[in-house]
Formats: sequence, C-alpha cells, structure tokens
Amino acid sequence: MIEGPPDDDTEQWDIALYPDTTVGLSMFMNFGWVTFQVLIDKNGNPYGFSQPMQRYRSKIIIGSNIGAKNAVLFRANNGKIYGAAAYLGGEKGSNTEIEIADMSDPTNIKVVSTLPGTSPIPIIRTIYLSNSVYLVTAGTVPPYGLVIFDVSNPFQPVEVNRISTDDMYGITDFEVWNNRVYCLGRPKNASTIISVGAFDIESPSNVKKVFSTGGLDWRYMNISGFGDYLVISGSSATSNDLPIIVYDLKQVNRPVNFTIEPPNGDWLYESEMDTLLFEKGSSLIFYRAAYKRMSYTVITKGCFK
Repeated sequence: MIEGPPDDDTEQWDIALYPDTTVGLSMFMNFGWVTFQVLIDKNGNPYGFSQPMQRYRSKIIIGSNIGAKNAVLFRANNGKIYGAAAYLGGEKGSNTEIEIADMSDPTNIKVVSTLPGTSPIPIIRTIYLSNSVYLVTAGTVPPYGLVIFDVSNPFQPVEVNRISTDDMYGITDFEVWNNRVYCLGRPKNASTIISVGAFDIESPSNVKKVFSTGGLDWRYMNISGFGDYLVISGSSATSNDLPIIVYDLKQVNRPVNFTIEPPNGDWLYESEMDTLLFEKGSSLIFYRAAYKRMSYTVITKGCFK
C-alpha cells in the first residue's frame, strides 16, 4: 500500500486489520495514521486495498524518522472499532503517549483518549477476556515493565496491572497468545544481557509467572510463542553464531538450540526482522522474516524428550 502524496516516499511501518470489519489502518514514517478499506469480491473474498480514505497526523509528531510506529484495531464494548497507535517520537522527545481513536468512520477518525507513560513503543497487543478488552504494551516510565490497560471503554482506559521485576525491567519484545504473554527484557541496571519469561494473564489484575531465565546474549531481539512453547532469536550480518533457542514450558531445563543457514552463507539475507510460531499437530512451525527472505523451520515436539 502506498501512502500517497505529499508523503509518497515515506516508509510503511505497520498495518492493522480486524476480522469482522473491512476497515484497515496503516502507520507511516514521518506521517502517521492512514485509513483504508479492504476490498471484497462478490464471493466474500478479500482481493486488495482501497486508496487512502483519511490521513491523520498526530499533533505530537514532528521532524523526520519519527511517526506512527505500531498499531492495533479492537472492538470495544459499545460495538465500535477503535485503533491504538504508538509513536516513535514527538514534540516532547520520547515523552509521548499511545493514542486511541474511534475508527467506526474511517473517513473521519476521532482521537478519544491517550495512555500515559506508554510511548515510544513498537508493540501493542489486545486480549479479550470475559466482557472486557485489554491492551498490552510496555511502559516507558518507572517501574517500566509490561503494562495492561482495560480499554473496554476507550474514552476512559484504566491501567489494571504492570508486570515489572528486576529481571524483566525494560521490555525489548513481547508476544501474546490467548491468555499468555511471552517477554524478552533487560534486567535492571544491566545492558549486556537479556532475560526471557512467560506470564499467564487470565486474570489481568493477578498475573502469574510461568517461567523465566536470564543471562542470555543481548543480541536476542525477538520472541514468539504458542501455548507451552516459546522461541527466542536474533540475527544480523555479524551474528551467525547466535543459535535459536526453543523452550517447552513443561520441561524448561531442556531447551533445543538450532541455527538457520542462509543461502550461500550470506548473513545479510538472514538479518532478522520478525518471527512467528505456530503449532501443527506434533510439530511447531517457526517463521522468520529476514532482511532479504522469509523462511520456515519445522520443529518436532519429540526433540524435547
């Protein structure tokens, strides 16, 4: 998708969709929110995107290399679709906040609230529990950690919990699967090691730690998880010796390590951008989006025995 003039040279940073609606939201460097429509054919199958319907530049965005970095769409208790966006910077430097906007009319989005102490953060996720909608992100003010907001009423979001421990003080990456959160984070007063953990948030006000371990190489930058399994990884043109680590949370003392060799040994191709983990029968499927290619690796569950 192209943002279009006057910023058609800007870089798209994220795209957000929601299953029960054709409304879409894109995030662009140096600009901000761009709404669009998912095009549906006569058989009900999506086949493309419309031209931009509205461009919204938040008042907190200025300068270059800053803009709306990450976004998510969710349906609130009033039945309307809302978007939430995190920014990379603004007039107050790094002291900006996630904005929540009414997306029910994609040609006229309206900001209804902000989440204090939450941005600039590259990740936002939502969780639906009982009759409530929760937004999970990372805090940027002490005590940092993961922050959980109840956004069932987007006009009055409420912080319900903050997962912050000495070994998981500064969150570098996290992923959500059902009622579980998988985290990578830097310990307090440490910059050269990484910790990994998993938390059950079935009760957001009473989060329970499932697993944690620390002392890992600081170059691990991505985490993905599915059920009782999580994977940490990271690669760049200079980190070909960094193995991927897979944990079975039922037997955490026996992680599995492996490496992915790029074509012709060119590690530039394998510079990792993002990952995803799925479960399929007796196997796990690990997807890696790298700088110049995408790959998947099949991991049999029997390798943990």
